Amino acid sequence: MIALLALAVTHLTPTSSAQADVLKVMYAEQSPFTVTMGRGHVGGVVGIRATDILERAGITANWVLMPAERHLKIIKSNRQPVCAVGWNKTSARSKYGVFSKNFHKDKPTIGLVRANNEKALRHNTLASLLADKTLIFGAEYGHSYGKVIDAQIKQFTPKTVKTAQDSNGLFLMMMARRYDYILILGDAFKTTIDETNIPPSDVAKVEFSDLPMGKHRAFMCSQSVSAEIIDALNSSIID
Repeated sequence: MIALLALAVTHLTPTSSAQADVLKVMYAEQSPFTVTMGRGHVGGVVGIRATDILERAGITANWVLMPAERHLKIIKSNRQPVCAVGWNKTSARSKYGVFSKNFHKDKPTIGLVRANNEKALRHNTLASLLADKTLIFGAEYGHSYGKVIDAQIKQFTPKTVKTAQDSNGLFLMMMARRYDYILILGDAFKTTIDETNIPPSDVAKVEFSDLPMGKHRAFMCSQSVSAEIIDALNSSIID
């Protein structure tokens, strides 16, 4: 009887090491995707989703804040079981890293304008908006929007006002009529509105038909992370 009871408990109680192990998980400070929340918690649209996946998988995360470029070096060295959150799978990275299933897809870059700016709202491609010399583009000094958008800015040379403000300051200057439009990551829209306390009805989004869709994000792990842990992550990723 005791043997049978022990067998039943064994079948009812998870014994996976994935559910007992503490896993080192690296992240970078990249608002709105991964943001330090304090007390060992990570927020942002990717950080919150990753935390939920880890909890469902029964994995305790030891979150480590680290610049993104170091993630790749550490994973490539394969000196320890470690994962990094929010990475896009490429053929080059797959040669040394192990990826989970994708769990987030970035929203494409959008334009933000004042809701009453009818001239700006007429545009549905980034190319036509940038080419409109009656409108002024607001941008941060030294900021890159990625290869595709940077190339269009160089090609169409829009009238531009540059500022050292952060993204929220840039947005507030637009609302104060210093310029007509700004470009932000689609995932950053809600955060921008929430943090600046601007009524959503005063702002309009311009979505561009000529921009590619956003990239996918997953956990990228060193090869020394067990297959059991990778399986537990994948099983906990719900579309």
